[in-house]
This record gives sequence, structure tokens and C-alpha cells, in this order.
Amino acid sequence: MKSDFLYSCSVLSRTFRDYKWKIILLCVLGLLSSMLAGVGVGAIIPLLSFFMADDATQSAEGTISQAVIKYFEYLPFHLTPVLMMIIIVAMFFLRAVVLFLLNAIGVQIRTEYTGRTKAKVLSHLLNSSWAFFTKQKLGHISATLMQEIGTTGKLLDDIVNILLSVTNVIVFSLLAFAVSPMITSFALLFGGMVFILFHKLWAKGKEIGRGMMFLGKETTQFIVEHISGAKTVKSFAVEDFVRERGIGYFKETEALSFKNGLLTALYSVSTEPLSILFIAGVFLSSFFSSNFNLGVFAATLILVQRIFVYLGSAQLSIHVVNEKIANAIHLLEFEKLIADYREESGGKMPFSFRDKFSFEEVAFSYSSESPLFSGLTFDINKGEMIGIIGPSGSGKTTAADLFMRLLEPTAGRLTLDGKAAQEFDLKSWRENIGYVAQDPFLLNDTVGVNIKFYKKDLDDEAVASAAKKAHVYDFIQALPEKFNTVAGDRGVMLSGGQRQRITLARVLARTPQILILDEATSALDNESESLIRRVIKELKGKVTIIVIAHRLSTVADLDRILVLDGGRITEEGKPEALLKNPNSYFYRMHYLSSQQ
Repeated sequence: MKSDFLYSCSVLSRTFRDYKWKIILLCVLGLLSSMLAGVGVGAIIPLLSFFMADDATQSAEGTISQAVIKYFEYLPFHLTPVLMMIIIVAMFFLRAVVLFLLNAIGVQIRTEYTGRTKAKVLSHLLNSSWAFFTKQKLGHISATLMQEIGTTGKLLDDIVNILLSVTNVIVFSLLAFAVSPMITSFALLFGGMVFILFHKLWAKGKEIGRGMMFLGKETTQFIVEHISGAKTVKSFAVEDFVRERGIGYFKETEALSFKNGLLTALYSVSTEPLSILFIAGVFLSSFFSSNFNLGVFAATLILVQRIFVYLGSAQLSIHVVNEKIANAIHLLEFEKLIADYREESGGKMPFSFRDKFSFEEVAFSYSSESPLFSGLTFDINKGEMIGIIGPSGSGKTTAADLFMRLLEPTAGRLTLDGKAAQEFDLKSWRENIGYVAQDPFLLNDTVGVNIKFYKKDLDDEAVASAAKKAHVYDFIQALPEKFNTVAGDRGVMLSGGQRQRITLARVLARTPQILILDEATSALDNESESLIRRVIKELKGKVTIIVIAHRLSTVADLDRILVLDGGRITEEGKPEALLKNPNSYFYRMHYLSSQQ
């Protein structure tokens, strides 16, 4: 229990360390609030003495009453019941102001923490390497950004409640000791026993909170995955199976939420009957005593009841902290993970391509047991049009990722005009290499915005020019809103060929020095493929083009073809030369396609 408590304190300290001075201020305000409440309630006791003016009562309540009266001796006015009432009201009004400030600062810390942490995590995510994203679940990342950070921020509210409750317990215990040390001691002992009784449930709350966090991530992943793949779900008519699985997630969440709700309810309702039980026991044991005093008992009753209220509040807040702290723990682990995968920006040299781009004895593997490349070596000359072909799984797309420096070789190096790729600024490198993937990515925004794609210096004329180069301008002009037509989620309102050419226009608008087409025509109809081949021909000599393709027709007109197989370049040459060699992979694939 002690180690769990210390670990939780360590997690909370690391989570909110940027706000330590504000949290100290919260503690001071919490203490001030408790003192004001204590003084306000304490002032009620001498007020009772005015109305219950028998000697026994005043004697019993004398400690607090005399302290208050002695304090007022220094003031230039006489203490009266009316003045006492005014003081009590003023104290509670002042306490309300302090509580407002305390809550306002707490809200400010929480909202600032949530906003800053989301911005920090998003920034770290965008600066993480591509290798990191290949190992993550999109739903988990979404849940972390949209739910986990907010839940962690709300921990501060519960911490503030615990601080307030603890300080109130201390202040009211001191007051109660002044009235009746024996009853107060029994009350604190009883309250401590209740805390010990309930501490095992705190571990249960922590376990439930951890389960709810992980289940929430898996549920988000399931929803994101299947909604984004709704077309496939419908095409295979598996809606009922998906619904059943989704309902399973919801039922698990419901069950955990119900258990957590029961625990919360138990903490909420347990304090009052236990405090009444204690007070009833004290009353029965004291009533028949010869020195029983109603005034003392009434004063003690008020103070002890407040102590139990604040103990219950602290207990409930501790339960909520235990429930939520799994989110804070995972968030700290996630921040460390994305920091470990931070993408190196490389050198400071701007991208400049004058002669050739080379792979020099490049090795790469996704796991140490199965290397994908071993000693991969080839050159690409400036202005050349190169085709890379090979069997499925030979690493063609991985080669494109290495070109883009999305992945780094495990051995060997990439060079540009003889200089290692790491000497060049990574941002400059990617700004000068255009990449068109097999699966085009479009925003759920207008066609024009998709072509600009955050390049703010592109004007409408440049966008139209890029569309013309990609042979998509006429199609866009035929759309209802032309360049202002919304493409839909991932371009769902457009055909595959239209999406691909809009993506190509996006790349051409940036005037890259190198253009990589990674299976860009593999899923297109003949007309769309023909248009992209036409774009390639028109760019000949202006841009260095690397075409990765399964379709042999896409690479037939290129300057040179590289056959990638077994982690190496097994063939190299002009298309027409390779077609004359019966042993060539290109020849065999051409023969097979002609037979179909």
C-alpha cells in the first residue's frame, strides 16, 4: 500500500510538475479556506454561550469562547451576539471568495494542462519517425489525444478536493479537541478505522480504472477501424458480425462502469450513516453520565459531523484518483515512447541535386531475423526516369520509404552527389522529393485545399497550373463547385483515378526535383493509367522520376529498369534490352501479361 501510494505521488508530481507553484498556491488557499471555516464555526460556540448562559455551559465551552473574547479585547468595540452573527456571516462570505479563487486557479491549471499537453503530444507525434507509426494503433493514439489527456487533467480537481478535505479535517479536529479531547480522539480513531477498512477498495478502483482505460482504447480502435472501412464491411455483408463485436465492447464497458459506479456510490453514502452511528454511540454513553453537558455535546456534534463529512469527501476523491491515475501513468509512458522515436532532423545542408542519387551497400530489416535488403547498390542520374519492379514482398515500397528517409538503413548509406543523406536537412529533403503513394490520401475538404495541402504560398493560379500538369483540370472544372467541391472523407466522392491525379497535382504544385510514384497506377483503369503515363512523359528531363510498379506498361517507356529481388538488384537495363533476354524477370512478366 505504501509503495503504491508513493508511486502514485511520483506520477502526479511528474504529471503536474510545470504547475508546482500554482499548486502550492492552491494548498495555501485551501488552508486559508479551512481556517476561515474553522473560525466561522468556532465563533458559533461562544454565540451559543450568549443564548445558553448557564455557568456549566459557559465553563464547558470556555476554551474556545475565552479565546474569541480575549481576541476581541484588542478591538475598539464590545462583543455582542449581533456582532458575533455579523462576524460568522463575514467569515463564510470571505471563505466563499477564497474557494472561488481556489476553484478558478484549479480550472485554469486543468485547462492549460490539457491544451498544452495535447499540443505537446501532437507535436511529438508529428515529429516521430515513420517506424513508430507502423507499430501503433490509430484508435489508441486518438483515445490518448482526445480522452486520456482530458481525464488526466481532471485529476487536479480531485487532488484539490483531497487537499481541502485534509486541511478541513485538521482545522476542525483542533477545534473539536478544544471542546472535548476525548470525544474527538474517539472520532479520529473511528475515522481512521473506516479509512483502513476501505483502503482495499482503493486497489479495486485502480484496477477498474486501468481496465476502463485499456477497454476504451480498444473500443476506439474498433470504431475507427470499422467506420473507416465501412465500404469493405458492407461489401462483405458482415454488418451483423461487426455490430455484435461492437456491442460486446460496449457491454464490457458498461459492466466496468457499473462496478465503478457502485464503488463511487458506496464511498458517497457510507460516511453519513457511520458518522450518525458514532454520534449515537457517544450520545448514549455520555447521556447517563453525571457530568453530561448538552452545550458541550452540541458543539462537539457540529465539529465531529464536519470532520466525518470531510473524511468522506477525501475518501471519495482518493477513489476517483485511483480510478483515473492509470491514464496519467500511460500518458507519461506514451510521452517517453514518442520521445524515444523522435525523428532526427539531420544536417543543415539544403537539398541540392546536380549529379546522381545512390544506394551504397544498403542493408535494412524490419526484424533482426529476416533482413529485407543486404548490400543494395544502384545509382540514379539526374533527369533520368527509372522503373523499379520485382516480386511482391521484394521491398519496393520499403525502398521508396528509404528514398524519403522515412526509414533509415541498418547498414550502408544513401548519398546525393556523393554526400551522405544525413548531412542534408530532413525538411528540405522531403520538400524536394515528391511522393505519390498507391493509396492516395485526401482531406475531407475542397479539391483546391487538397492540392495546396498546407502550402500557404500557393495561389489559385499555381493550383490550376498543377492540375493541368496532372491532367485533372478539365475534370475539376466539370465538378459542381469546381476547385471548391468537397472531396469527401479520404476522397470518397471521387474515383480512384481522380484521387490519384489530384494527389499528383499536389506533388507537382511543389515543383519537386525528384518524383516517386509508388504503385501509383496499380489500381487504376486504363484511361487513368494512360493519363499518368502521359504526365511522366511530359516531365521527362525536367524531373528525376522513380516509378515503382507492378504494371509493366507503366515502366515500358522509362530510361532504365531495376529488378529488385532477394534484397538486391538482380537485373538492370533499358526496357527494350531486357525484353530481348528470355531469362529476364521483365521478359517473363511481359510474356505472362501478354498471355492474359
